[in-house]
Amino acid sequence: MKLISSKWAHFRTCWLSFKKVERWARKGAISNLHFALIHGDYKQRCTAIAGLQKHQDQSSIPLLNDAVEDSVSLVSFAAMEALVSLGQDQPKRFQAKKNCWATKKQRERAFFEHAEQPRRRNKKERSSKEGYNQIKQMTKKPMNTGKWF
Repeated sequence: MKLISSKWAHFRTCWLSFKKVERWARKGAISNLHFALIHGDYKQRCTAIAGLQKHQDQSSIPLLNDAVEDSVSLVSFAAMEALVSLGQDQPKRFQAKKNCWATKKQRERAFFEHAEQPRRRNKKERSSKEGYNQIKQMTKKPMNTGKWF
């Protein structure tokens, strides 16, 4: 039985799409939205959270609590908003998570600022008159009569 249910879950994730999750959110298919929240990519998870928030489903609170700890900040923030709208405000936990995301963003920004940038040639080097004159002299000489340089 476990094998059959795992195969069924794999089959459902293969055909899971953003449009289907939007349709489930409009229709209020709560069990399908729960499935999308667990198995979907980040866009599908955000849409599923919005659908659960719209329908004010109290049975989805444990899943939304898990979604707050998601690895994608958009999903995490959407889950926080949904929990607040469902009356499950946890300000200390939410503030700690927001601070975590802010420090992560600052670390990434600092890393990319200090990362070694590829060396770019100075604009003056590329368009100097000396280089232009050298090329002009090279084009005056015939190609088959020795070196250009």
